[in-house]
Amino acid sequence: MSEYTLITQMVDLPGYQVVKAVVKSESIDLWVEPEERFYTCGYCGQRHFALHSKWEVTIRDLPAFGKKVYLHLSQWRVECSCRQKPVKAELGIVAEGHRVSKRLARQVHQDCRHTAVKHVAEYYGLGWEQVKRIDKDELERQVERFKEVSPTKIAIDEYALSRGHKYLTIITELELRQVIEVAKTRQSSAVSEYLRRLGKRKRARIRDAVIDMWSPYEKALRRYCPQARITYDRFHVVRELNRAVDEVRREEQQRHSKEGKRLLKGSRFLLLKGEERLSPASRAQLSELLSLNENLFKAYLLKEEFRQLYRLRDENLSDEQRYREGFRRFIRWAEKVKESGLESFRRVLKTFTRRLWGILNFLRTGLTNGLSEGLNNAIATLKKMAYGYRDEEYFILKIYQRAR
Repeated sequence: MSEYTLITQMVDLPGYQVVKAVVKSESIDLWVEPEERFYTCGYCGQRHFALHSKWEVTIRDLPAFGKKVYLHLSQWRVECSCRQKPVKAELGIVAEGHRVSKRLARQVHQDCRHTAVKHVAEYYGLGWEQVKRIDKDELERQVERFKEVSPTKIAIDEYALSRGHKYLTIITELELRQVIEVAKTRQSSAVSEYLRRLGKRKRARIRDAVIDMWSPYEKALRRYCPQARITYDRFHVVRELNRAVDEVRREEQQRHSKEGKRLLKGSRFLLLKGEERLSPASRAQLSELLSLNENLFKAYLLKEEFRQLYRLRDENLSDEQRYREGFRRFIRWAEKVKESGLESFRRVLKTFTRRLWGILNFLRTGLTNGLSEGLNNAIATLKKMAYGYRDEEYFILKIYQRAR
């Protein structure tokens, strides 16, 4: 038995044995050799028993006993029929393209999922760029598997990388709760390119799509997935109502005297939050505010009445009954908007009338873009965790990872 047999067992490097070990104050150096004397071509996998050339390489392994571990091993070239010139032999324990072991690369990748690259690099004593490349390479391999998904229900949303300037389009599969595409624009081409790449057979399987009221997304879906039922996301619809309420609030605040402005100050939260989510104290405060201003009272009631339309989804009716009842309620709501004299709500009414079928489709499908909205928060956390991403491709890969 070799004097290094026990160390070989402890180190556990499949296919390799330790032939020398040197322990230093801050590191452990291990020289390792393959147990079998054949060499595998790094391209085609053929085995060879003759070498063309070899040289020693040093790679990092997982730390042990609070020390850095360095592995010293030989890198070989073999003459293989698959190439006209000598090629590198495959080293089964070395991460491809990196001077680290495969198991260290896996651990670095796992740690980068929840920890900033900077902190992972500091912990293992590696360079920031080296850790990023290890994580990025592993993510690229995983993303290829994500793109093989054949979706049936999708949601499409945008994320502002820099407000008002640069956007991403994020497509998620709702049943799998997984990101399946991230594009660098929010134009129609972003969705069109993805749907073209899917192919006719996979596109035909898409039954439902949830989008905001952004026309370019709808245009791409109409062209490539005419069979898909489009639902406008409830969150974005209610956001339009909240904007109309807030516009009335600002107009009233400007119109009133100093005392009136004081009463309206800080009322935005009360007016925009759903009535069912208000505390008793907030409800009392809201009631007092609305009793003092007729236009705010009308705006708030119009907003809450439209929100009640979505509650039909919870009633014991068939999908078609819900849809028809939703249509009737919308007609009544539209009449109240016209009578209110509130210009901001009249503009919303025009938008909703044009897109009514997609709004009411929620009563049939019950689908929302909640997964994408939650992902927006996760993306914001990602940016904070990494102090911003300069490598846009890496940032996009991290989005795929976070949404699994």
